[in-house]
This record gives sequence, structure tokens and C-alpha cells, in this order.
Amino acid sequence: MPVVAVALQFLTGIISTVLSPLLGGLPNPQGCEISTGFGAAPYLGFISIALIAPVVEEITFRGFIYGGLRGRLGPGWALVISSLVFAIAHSLSVGESILLLGPSLFIAGAVLAYVYERSRSLYPGIVLHASFNLFAVILIFLSSTATNCH
Repeated sequence: MPVVAVALQFLTGIISTVLSPLLGGLPNPQGCEISTGFGAAPYLGFISIALIAPVVEEITFRGFIYGGLRGRLGPGWALVISSLVFAIAHSLSVGESILLLGPSLFIAGAVLAYVYERSRSLYPGIVLHASFNLFAVILIFLSSTATNCH
């Protein structure tokens, strides 16, 4: 799963890099929130984003939302709708960033739903999600994202 997380991080990074200039140079608001919010205590960012959030989000988005929709609509529609909800929830949680983050987060949500569908377990998705978030947090703190935030 960590290898998949690196590939997913690379793919979503490319998407955001391509979209940012099209949206007037909009910085990644999640990166800004993380670097400024946890700047004085980065270990709290690692704990909350790389450990707690993946567990809670996989239970919520794949366990409840995807699982509930799968029984009613089938795996295809469940994947699409749960990924859309995942993208919107993450985008709106840091301001009006749906145009920048939405496509990347939709893809991440779809990959996580696919992993859940194939494994029939939340654990692989939790590991993938935690790895993805861990790499993101490390990149944010190493790249001095806070200096690019308005």
C-alpha cells in the first residue's frame, strides 16, 4: 500500500499542479491549513492526519457511505457517489477549493473504494490512506508551504 500511496500522491500532485495556474495560482488550501495550523507542533499534524483521520474517514466513507450505497446501487455507482462525497467533504472543509482539490480527491476516493471493494476489508484502505496522508504531511512540512499561503 505505501507504493500505491506514493503513486497516488504523484498523480494527485500533477493534477493540482496543472489546475493551480488555471485557477489563478491558487495554492493548495489543505497544505496551507496543515503547515500554518500545525507549524509549531508538527507532530500533532502527523498524529491527526496520518493516524486518526484515515481510520475515521475509511469507516465513514468506505464503511458506511460506500457500503450502504453498494447494497442499493451496486459497486460502480457506490464508488462514484462515495468518491464524490469524499472529494466535496475534503474540499469544503478548507474553503472554496473544490475546483483545485476536487478532481484529485475524487480519484483518491475512487482508489480507496476500489481497494475496499477488492479486499472486502477496511484495513488495506486505512493503510493506503494513512500512507498517502503521511507522505502529504511530510511533503508539506519539507516544502515550506506556509510561505506560499495568503
